[in-house]
Amino acid sequence: MSTSMLDRAQLCQSLWYQSVAAYYHRPIRIVPPILPRQSMNLFQAWFASIFCIGYLLAAEPMTWMLQRYPTGRVLGGICFLWGIVVMTTAASRSFAGTMANRFVLGVLEACVTPGLGLMTPLWWKLEETPVRHLTWYCFNGVASIVGDFLAYGLGHATHSSVPPWALIFLALGALTTLWGLFLFITLPDSPVAARFLNQREKAIAIRRVAANRTGTKNKVFKSYQLAQALCDPKTYLLFVASIAAQIPNGVVSNFSSIIISGMGFTRFQTTLLDIPSNLMQIGSLVASGYLAGSRLVAFWFTSFQSVGFSLSLVMVSANVGGFTKRQVTTVVTFIGYCIGNIAGPHVLLQSEASAGYPTATKAMMAGYVVKTVCHVLLGAYMWNDNRLRDRVALKTGGELPSEDERARLAEQEGMKDVTEFDNKWFRYVL
Repeated sequence: MSTSMLDRAQLCQSLWYQSVAAYYHRPIRIVPPILPRQSMNLFQAWFASIFCIGYLLAAEPMTWMLQRYPTGRVLGGICFLWGIVVMTTAASRSFAGTMANRFVLGVLEACVTPGLGLMTPLWWKLEETPVRHLTWYCFNGVASIVGDFLAYGLGHATHSSVPPWALIFLALGALTTLWGLFLFITLPDSPVAARFLNQREKAIAIRRVAANRTGTKNKVFKSYQLAQALCDPKTYLLFVASIAAQIPNGVVSNFSSIIISGMGFTRFQTTLLDIPSNLMQIGSLVASGYLAGSRLVAFWFTSFQSVGFSLSLVMVSANVGGFTKRQVTTVVTFIGYCIGNIAGPHVLLQSEASAGYPTATKAMMAGYVVKTVCHVLLGAYMWNDNRLRDRVALKTGGELPSEDERARLAEQEGMKDVTEFDNKWFRYVL
């Protein structure tokens, strides 16, 4: 069976992620014209933070829902509701109303990346997972580019009774609602539910992912796996790394327009000049050394920081066994994601605009350093654990089985929905 058959689900996942992300990147830059200009940075910081507060509060309930019910139906339903709430943003005429709108969107967002992250290893083999993860995650940048062009076009609307900023939300919301209905009907959460696969192909697809050794979807919540996740050093390294990574993200993703416009560009120029950073996020392009001295190009390079977080999600898929434990680890990682994104917008102080926002710069640098240290420690922990497992196997069995035999035994245990702690044949992928 060709993987192109499975990539139909990949396309649905990627476009769904785009439909949601297209809105996420617009509201901080386009807000109802009700706020005093002198307090705009503060209001925008809270618009960003309240979104993540809603995300934080809904992270665990949404994860439970993703486990208990068909993931494809949950994601499709959330996408439909998301579109409706996006359209209601056009009716926001007060700070309180906009805050409530953002909070609800944060609640709905809480199932997006975790849901797709849980689905991905159910479809693709271990060596195929990273590129699939990064494919749908990079649609974050695709969506922002679509949103930028849409904002640029609708921003020039002059003969509409609806304000240009409201037209953007109405257009994105309507498209997202229609896409949500389509996904509710068509998006399968696993090969077993895929209508485009026959019985033989479904069996092949399941056998393919058995080699991942991390098990398949299990609707039963296992308390011992929860306990293991909370005692696992990997969980806390990912948690701290997520906080550190998202403090810079809270600045870059929410205030990019303010930062670029502060370099002397007009409102419409700023919208277009935000596109290169998203292109860099998508392709992770390496620019020529002579460009590194440009402030604008240097700012564009901050988009590379999203790669680390997305690879953290890949690490969870590849190196955490047991469906419940993988869910809990994902939730803790996203709690860190929320904390960082709640704090990040508040380090950009409007009073420091003329000085180039030194507090935000220091906070971003500190975040990058802490994230790097956590990822190095995580790699060292997994490398050392592999070494200790091999040593124990030698002491108890006399000799290590061949790599093929060990992989077969690990796969066999993994299909029983056990954690990597309980699977003595499991070895971390480094």
